[in-house]
Amino acid sequence: MKIELATRKNVFQEDNIEFKRKNFIFGKNGSGKSTLCDLIKMQKHLYQTEMNSNYELVEVKEDGEYVLANNQEEKFDVQIFQGFDSVIGENNNLNAIALSAGNKVIEDKLPILNRELEALNDEKKIKNNIYLKAKEKHNFQESKIDNWYSVAAKSIKRNTQYQIDPNYNKRKFKDDINKSKRIENVEELNSIIKETPKNPVVDYFFDIPNLKEILNLVNDILVKTVEIPQKCNELNTSEKEKFARKGLNLHEENDDCLFCGNKLTRDRMNKLNQHFNEGYQKLEEEVLSIEIEKITFQKI
Repeated sequence: MKIELATRKNVFQEDNIEFKRKNFIFGKNGSGKSTLCDLIKMQKHLYQTEMNSNYELVEVKEDGEYVLANNQEEKFDVQIFQGFDSVIGENNNLNAIALSAGNKVIEDKLPILNRELEALNDEKKIKNNIYLKAKEKHNFQESKIDNWYSVAAKSIKRNTQYQIDPNYNKRKFKDDINKSKRIENVEELNSIIKETPKNPVVDYFFDIPNLKEILNLVNDILVKTVEIPQKCNELNTSEKEKFARKGLNLHEENDDCLFCGNKLTRDRMNKLNQHFNEGYQKLEEEVLSIEIEKITFQKI
């Protein structure tokens, strides 16, 4: 803690002094001990101070209230002990209330005030006992409630009928209570979550055809080739071949084409017949003759 001394150049040589946590100051009378105490209180006291007409350092008051120092940083409640004479009054009593012949009225009131104080202390003891008993009952009931929370949370966690957080505890239970709502349709909700046994699943058997035989028939057809002496190059997809094949069955020579309206010439008819020759027709018949049975299943 640093104290500025520059304002007392007539007393101190240094401009400031740095105090540690504990300090012992010795000096002869008139060496500046009291002045140093005043400087400490002026600079570090939490209230503003001033010198009165008797050159005594006192705290500033406004409207009967002490005025706080402008800057409260490193401010303390500084109390200066100036010898026992400042606190001992007449009759060797502490100077809080000095009793003397001139204070007879106050002296007469003291026994009455002491009796009132004693009565207040007795009343305080009675009310304190009432408070302690009420607090004990409150703590007992609070302990019962807390224990109920724990038991309820444990019961909910162990209830296997519902899916509950494995770390469910009384704190989470309290949170759930705060978020809870009254349930009106309890029976309906219970019926939803209730586990009811289902009818056993009916056994089925499959009526599976001879897949190997069908596979062999299909493979035989896939490896066959059809020799077309004069192929119509424009019939280069199966969809176009189907369209032309269907049209060939619907038209005769010199008929108007139902699609484009042009005359169907003999030359065009010959080209189509050569494209769809006997080998082509035979392969088509073989494909259509294969019957792939559907897989069905029946109840046992």
